[in-house]
Amino acid sequence: PAPPSWLFEPLPKHNAGGMRVALCAFAPVAVLAGNPIAKVLELLEGMRSKIVAEGEEEQATYEEYTAWCRKESKGLKREVADAQAQVKQLTATVEKTTASIDELTEKTGDLAASITAAQNDLKDATEVREKENQDYLAVAGELQEAIDTIERGITVLEREMPKGSFMQLVKTSKAVKEVVMGLSAVVQSTAVDAGDSAQLTALLEGGSQGPESSILEVMGDMLEKAQKQKAAADAAEMQAAHDFSMMKQTLESEIATRKAEKAAAKKELAVNQEEKATAEGDLEMANKELSEDRKNLADVKSSCEERAHEWDVSM
Repeated sequence: PAPPSWLFEPLPKHNAGGMRVALCAFAPVAVLAGNPIAKVLELLEGMRSKIVAEGEEEQATYEEYTAWCRKESKGLKREVADAQAQVKQLTATVEKTTASIDELTEKTGDLAASITAAQNDLKDATEVREKENQDYLAVAGELQEAIDTIERGITVLEREMPKGSFMQLVKTSKAVKEVVMGLSAVVQSTAVDAGDSAQLTALLEGGSQGPESSILEVMGDMLEKAQKQKAAADAAEMQAAHDFSMMKQTLESEIATRKAEKAAAKKELAVNQEEKATAEGDLEMANKELSEDRKNLADVKSSCEERAHEWDVSM
């Protein structure tokens, strides 16, 4: 009998050559064997079916593997892209916070220097103001004492002069003696005009030669000048105190403002330092993950390419 038609049908690529050799070897035997041929053909049919099934199974397995390769590669590429984006973002954060830290560090340093300078200015100005006030109190005290002494002296002399000459009253009137003693202290004061002091001294030592009213006129002139000096000193002190108060207010306001700015800058600096530290830690992890993702992608690509090459060779 003639060989069956399936003997010449296309076989699966997998092990197709070996199968065909086996079939060709058995075919003549089957033809020449007479009655046993049916059993041989049945055996060959079983072998053929098994090989076809194995080929189809391996084909399905390979297709499943290639599908996994595509899916895995796609997923790993996405992970690599995400990791790269994260690294870029974290790197930008580190660079930004580093610049902010440098700027804020410089700013806090400048503010600290500005605060110190303003505090030193206020300290120096306070010392000058205290010295000015001490000088004023000394001068004003002497002037006021001189004014009080001269005023009392004029009052006493105007009351006692009608009773006798000045020289007689110096000897007989306790009140006039006290006036002379007080005036002697006044003429020694540096706050009183030197010319007036000399003139009054001459009158006191010379016994007030000339009209009795001369000493009263000199004292009156001295009183007027002392009062003007005192008023000028008071005005100068008020102006100096006002100027210092305004300057102190300005400096204290500046110091307070600078301190507030410094505190805000230090707070912002701390925030940036913390943000930078966190970003640097995250960046280290992101770079590590990126390296692992790239390695995994390369491994999958290599494995899949190797398997594809083996498949092609087996065909």
